[in-house]
Amino acid sequence: SVCAICLSTRAHDFHSCTAVTIWSGEPARCMRDAKGRIVNPAGDALCTDWQRRQGCPQTANRRHRHECS
Repeated sequence: SVCAICLSTRAHDFHSCTAVTIWSGEPARCMRDAKGRIVNPAGDALCTDWQRRQGCPQTANRRHRHECS
């Protein structure tokens, strides 16, 4: 697995990673907000449900983002 925040494959808790840089030392594109959600630079929460077998049920919400971290 690869962490969506730091893009590292090293063993760590992917669900709570708050790294500000990626594995190479460059700035991370996304971060976690106060609620622990992965957000893009604009502050929009990213959806990870689209990667799951059942997919994402939210298609009408314009602020619901499907993009790579």
